[in-house]
Amino acid sequence: MLAIGAIIIAVWFFYSAKNAKKNPWPWVAASVIVYYLAGIFWIYGILEPIMGQSFFIHRMGTGVGIKASGIIAGLLAGALVRWKYLAKADD
Repeated sequence: MLAIGAIIIAVWFFYSAKNAKKNPWPWVAASVIVYYLAGIFWIYGILEPIMGQSFFIHRMGTGVGIKASGIIAGLLAGALVRWKYLAKADD
């Protein structure tokens, strides 16, 4: 499920880098790495310790919520990187 967000952020960074007249492939690679690191850190570094045993034994809706929050965390981290480095180069 995290791959859905990775595709979205890769396409977003690809077109943003092209608009900034930069080589898009390093930006795509960096964005996907940042996305996955942030999503995995959020899920396993923040939610797992907070939720305790209910992280492992839960209903389907909670599992979807956990994964969706990982997607949101990854997209927010990607947006922050884009704003900090790529959008400033576009100006």
